[in-house]
Parts: sequence; C-alpha cells; structure tokens
Amino acid sequence: MPTPTDFSSPLYWSNRFESENSFEWLISDEDLLPFIQESLPSSFADDQKEDTEDVLNILHFGSGTSSLGPSFQHHLDTRQKGKGKAKQVQVYDSDYVPTPTTTSSSVVPFLLLDVLSLSSLMQNLPGGGEEKWNLVIDKSTCDAISCGGALSIDGPSIFEVGLDEEGRVIASISDPIERLLYNLSQVTQTGGRWISISYSSNRFDNYLSDWPSAHKQEHEKGHGDNEKEIKYGWILLKRQMISTTYIPSGRVVKDPRTGEERVVHEPETGVWMYVLERV
Repeated sequence: MPTPTDFSSPLYWSNRFESENSFEWLISDEDLLPFIQESLPSSFADDQKEDTEDVLNILHFGSGTSSLGPSFQHHLDTRQKGKGKAKQVQVYDSDYVPTPTTTSSSVVPFLLLDVLSLSSLMQNLPGGGEEKWNLVIDKSTCDAISCGGALSIDGPSIFEVGLDEEGRVIASISDPIERLLYNLSQVTQTGGRWISISYSSNRFDNYLSDWPSAHKQEHEKGHGDNEKEIKYGWILLKRQMISTTYIPSGRVVKDPRTGEERVVHEPETGVWMYVLERV
C-alpha cells in the first residue's frame, strides 16, 4: 500500500517543483476569476474614493506553479483600463519554498514566506512593512496545511507573544488552521477578505459558523458576538460550491522522486469557495 503523501511537507514541494512547471489545483483561472471578482472587498469597488488607499495589495499564498497570480493581475489591470485615475492593484505570489516561477514574473512579485510563521508574514508586509493586505487568496493551500497535523511549539518570536480571546499564549496554538486564522488576521486590513478555495465542504466548521447578512448587521450594532462566529477577527461571509473535480478518464500524476507517471481515478468531489472578512 503506497504511503500517503504529506502535502504539508516542504521537502515534498521542493522535490515536486524540480520537475513541475505548471499545475492548477481544483479549478482553472478562467473558471475561478468570476467568483473572486464578485467576492472582492468593498475597497475594490469602482465607486470608492481614489484616495482611500494608494495601492490595494493582494497576497496569493501557496502559489506553487499556479498561474492564478498573473491571471488575476491581468484581469484587474484590464478592468482598470479606461477608468482614468483608477486605483493601483498589486498581486503578490508567495510560497514557503522556492518555485520555478520565483523570478520569472516582473508583473507579479514573488515572496518567500511561511504563513504559519507570524514573524515571516510581518517581515513581508507590503509597502515596506507599513501596510497590510487588502485581500488574501489561497487555492487548496489550507487543504495542504491541514494534512500536517498538530504544529510543534517553538519559542515565540517577538511578533508571536500575546494572548488570544481565550487567554492562551498565541505561540502555543498547535492547530495549523487555527494558527493560520490568527496569523492572517494580524496582517489583513479591517474590511479586507480572505478567499479560500478548498475541496473540503467543512474546512472552517471547527472555527467559524456561517454569518447571515442580517446577523452581520446585528454585530455592527454591538450584538451577535457568538465566539464561534468571530474567531481572531474573522467572520465567514460565504460558503459556496463553485465546481466539481471529476475526470472520467482519470488524472495523470508524476512521482516527484522517481519521475514515474501513473493514472489516478478520483471520486467526484466539490470545489468550495470560502469568503472570510476581517472585522
């Protein structure tokens, strides 16, 4: 019986990127971009004042060999054409190991960072460290992170000392998704969003419950503070199945260590989009 792949391992990804130049997880850029467009934060709206922010910054973390970053940048640039003094929007790709696209794009900069390390995120903030992200996106990176199980507890860096809502030391958060929720909350603007694409229909169920628009209005009035509805400053605005991943003929995969190719037949699964908002 083959050993299950540890998609959270940096060694796995380093080996894989030695032979892989392009791969899209779950859904193509063409099919995904309309869903992202309709879920952008209000700061991206055309009717917002031009001087609200000089640049709107987007972090695409766990970019790997995906073309989503450049495709999204092109999409945004195309929409801005002909709008006079339109807002400047900049997409950044990032991963925690070097990728084949690390230095190949002048349009979309690449950041070598680890989203599970708050110090790494803080050292790679946009605007020379003076700004936060307006939008963060991952495409199955949360899925990969969740494969690794509990995180080891190391001595906290200067950025990681603090207490969460339950009085625990932040650096002691061993659940990888929970730590990711906290880390990204510290580097995302209030009103910013996190769009997460996942094969899982319950990726955030242990942390956040769905947030009806009517309930959001109650929260804005000072009510509705259920601890599972708000976690580290995030609310879950939307959970939507946007595609399925069924290939009748199977999918050809290559072993990154041996180079051997094989056909994998997978069951039909949904592709889910989660939209979280920083409050």
